[in-house]
Amino acid sequence: MMNRLGAALLGALGTLAAMGDVAPVAAADIEWRTHLVWVPTRQEAQAVTTLAERINARTGDQFQMTVFPGGSLGIKDPDMLRILPPGNVIQATMISTNYVARDSPELAYALPEGVLQTMEDFAKIRPTLEQVYAKEFEKFGIKVLNILLPPDRTMDVFCKTPVNTLEELRTKKLRVWGAFLVDAFAEVGVSATVIPQNDMYMALQTGVVDCATYYPGPANTLSLQEVTPYWSNIANYAATLVFIVSQSAWDKLPPDVQAIITEESDKMAKELVENFLRGDYDKAQGDQFNAAGATQLEPFPAEDREAFYKAALSVWERDATQKGGDMAANRETLLQALQD
Repeated sequence: MMNRLGAALLGALGTLAAMGDVAPVAAADIEWRTHLVWVPTRQEAQAVTTLAERINARTGDQFQMTVFPGGSLGIKDPDMLRILPPGNVIQATMISTNYVARDSPELAYALPEGVLQTMEDFAKIRPTLEQVYAKEFEKFGIKVLNILLPPDRTMDVFCKTPVNTLEELRTKKLRVWGAFLVDAFAEVGVSATVIPQNDMYMALQTGVVDCATYYPGPANTLSLQEVTPYWSNIANYAATLVFIVSQSAWDKLPPDVQAIITEESDKMAKELVENFLRGDYDKAQGDQFNAAGATQLEPFPAEDREAFYKAALSVWERDATQKGGDMAANRETLLQALQD
């Protein structure tokens, strides 16, 4: 005999079936999942979320992209070159190439932090960098849609106590986000270790490290002033972020959907470049960070900034020579684009 729960369910289904103006929500013909390591408040995550909304509005039931921020799918960026290509777990992501050093030094060290001196240099070199990335990602079955410049333009050092010289920083344990920075800081006598951004706050709070390289915009999203209230600029910065998709998944899309995704991705990239070049974001975010209880110190002295710049150039050349593969050729290509 049917129990009361079964009878109630059948009754509810019958009621819904009788309602002519109610229809189930249809799934799109093709659905993509986009992984992001960043929390939803990060500008990078907001840009990709807006991208997905624009694409979905134009493709309707034919194609839908869903964004999963904050690493909510349980995917680690260092594994991206292994997870993304089949296109069965996720089909797209925006990623910093720093995190794929294990599987592709050519990508991780193509244009490392600290080797460019002006904001205009970042925008100038971007088209050539996109060609380099496209070639390297293609080896893994991944298509590059765009090189993206987030609004952050400075690399800053955030510390528990006032620190704005290399001499002071040499007495501290420093968190960085990539292996290249470990080597670059070692060149100027600073001990650094890679700690993922999602673990950074706890590492600072518990004393695993005393300071961290970061930037004011995302620092606001983490309330970093609670653990490192003092901060100072040490270098210019532009993230080498790429919006990439599984080539296998891309090849299965209808040409009209491919065209829409390409157009909207190009639009997102253009907006981010314009935002980067305006340069008003850093100041606004820095003011907000200070208002929350932080103290912005004078920048590192010119001689310290120059020392770090030369260290970055030295490590870039050394890596290109020693790590093999296409690294030396890629570096020469980028240097030539910078001089043209």
